[in-house]
This record gives sequence, structure tokens and C-alpha cells, in this order.
Amino acid sequence: MTPQLLEIEVGRIDPSPHQPRQYFGEDSLAELAQSIGQNGLLQPLTVRQVNGRYELVAGERRLRAVKILNWAKVPALVETMDEGQAHLLTVIENLQRSDLTPLEEANGFLEFRRRGATEESIANKIGKSVPYVQLRLAILDLHPNLQQGIDKGALPVGFVNCLRQVPPSFHFRLADIYARTRRLETVETAAAHLRTLDAANPLFGAGQLPTPKNGISKGNGQKLDRFVKLMEEAAAISWDNNQQAFHEELWQGELGITIRKMELARENLSKLIREARKRFEG
Repeated sequence: MTPQLLEIEVGRIDPSPHQPRQYFGEDSLAELAQSIGQNGLLQPLTVRQVNGRYELVAGERRLRAVKILNWAKVPALVETMDEGQAHLLTVIENLQRSDLTPLEEANGFLEFRRRGATEESIANKIGKSVPYVQLRLAILDLHPNLQQGIDKGALPVGFVNCLRQVPPSFHFRLADIYARTRRLETVETAAAHLRTLDAANPLFGAGQLPTPKNGISKGNGQKLDRFVKLMEEAAAISWDNNQQAFHEELWQGELGITIRKMELARENLSKLIREARKRFEG
């Protein structure tokens, strides 16, 4: 069906429920409103009819701008489409803009993926590379505080590649390193070092428990296994609780005594585990 160009009352147009953008800069909206006031609306909105009203499909910033100008009516193309088509068009229109935040982009890509799109097809739709899409989607796997840090620019998007190389228990440590140095190269070096620790030190969750030597009873060997597992779980819980507590300080990079005490506790716990194993192994 051919779209209709109509003059529609601004008050009858509802925002899209699928809008991925969360931030609309006041300054840029004011500039757009000034331009529209001087030159008119060069591109009409796109809407669809829903229950006797109109739902915006494309043109959120333009709609906000005409509201600033107190327009009573606005030109709009009325398209016939179902919710799925409207959803995709809204997401595509926004992803083609250059001022989306990384998290807004990631959520937009996620909407495509939920509808069965591959990373390759998403990249083709928006004119980006596959690694670009993969990197944004990886943001959604991070702790919410890290997501916000990347979204607000406290951490660069490229930092996500460093985080993907290590277990989540190291993520806040790497974030603090970047906050203090502002150098991705330093974080990459630290990530490589932490991968080595992860493989070598069971305190961090990757090492294998040793086989009890001759002279250690099966029962004592099982007790050692249970003891070490309990200690490792306690360390992990302590770390998780502390990282929640200090994340507010993270973006200034001034963890100070809090993180030093926590690191010392982890080192002491690691030593206790090693000593306990030696005693059990004879």
C-alpha cells in the first residue's frame, strides 16, 4: 500500500516502544529545532496507525524538535507495516546515526539477533564490519557498572577486547589499571599476565587440585579437596562483594587502601592454600 503524506497533530503521535536511543543531547536538539524553524521540516516523520493513534517509526529527534517549536501539526508518512517491520526500521534508522553510544548500539544489535539475524547480516545492514558488531555485543556480557563506564566514555570500547581475554573475576582489576594509566597497551600487558596467573594459581579458579602423594589416605585427600574448594569459593565471594563496594571509586582510579587490603588478603589466602597442600601431601 502506498504511504500517505498527512499533516498529523503532534499530540496524536506516540514514541516508538523500540527506540534504542537513551540520550538526546539538549544542545543538538536545540540546533535542530532552530534549523527546522528557519528552513522547515525537509524530511517528514514516518509513522504507522495503532489503535486510532499514530506510532512513530522514524524521526524521533525531528519530533522532539517540533515539540520544542510548539508545532500543532507535523508532516508524516503513514506506512502500513506490522510491529516487527516497524521495530526493525526504527532500529536501523538509529543505528545508521553516528552519535549513538556504544551501549545503545549494542542493544540495537541485540534486537536484530533476537530476531534471528547473524552478526554478518547485522554488519551488512548497517554498513559496519563484523568485528565492530561483535565488539559491541560483547559489552552486554559485562558487569552493568563496566557497561556504564564504557557507555559514558570512562573506558574505551577497545577495552572490551582486553576483558574478553580473562575471566570476569579480573575485569574490575583491569578497569582500575586503565583508570590509573589511561593506556590500553598497559591493560593488554596486564591481561596477559593475569591469564598466566589464572592458569597457574587455583585461587583464581583454573588450577587443578594435585593428586595426593603416597602416604596420604583417600579420606585425607578428599578433605584437602573440600578444604581448598571452600577456601576458593570464600575468596571468590569476598572478591565479588568488594568489587561491588568499590566500583563507585573506580572511575577516578583511587581505590587506595581498599584494593590493597583486598589484594593482600587474596595473597595470604593463596599462601595458606599452598601450605595446607604441602602439609597434607607430606
